[in-house]
Amino acid sequence: ELKKIAVVDMDDTLAIPRKLTYYLWTISRLIFKLGILLQKRNNSLFKTLKEYDKIIILTGRTERYRKITEYQLRKFGVKPDKIIFCPLNDVILNWKKSVVKRIEQTEGGIEWFDDLRYTYGEEGE
Repeated sequence: ELKKIAVVDMDDTLAIPRKLTYYLWTISRLIFKLGILLQKRNNSLFKTLKEYDKIIILTGRTERYRKITEYQLRKFGVKPDKIIFCPLNDVILNWKKSVVKRIEQTEGGIEWFDDLRYTYGEEGE
């Protein structure tokens, strides 16, 4: 007999945030942005970059931080040709899909509950 198996995400799925949670997340993002604003330019790298014809910024920051990143680059005097932000939700979703697939292969049929699946149109996979 097959056992019923549920694979369940924590945040925004099993654990539903309260209003206070959103305020705390907002405060943490503001503190992160403040940390960005307090950074200083790496002058030795800045001098080295002048030798290059094209500059592409590849950052672990998500698209949410585009404006502050562009502000910081202007402040530093860096004019990149392109900025590539981390698609964090895609990375997490792809990782989760691969883990769910492995669980399904070893455990059999499962049901997967995750807000990211529904947010990014993954239902039914």
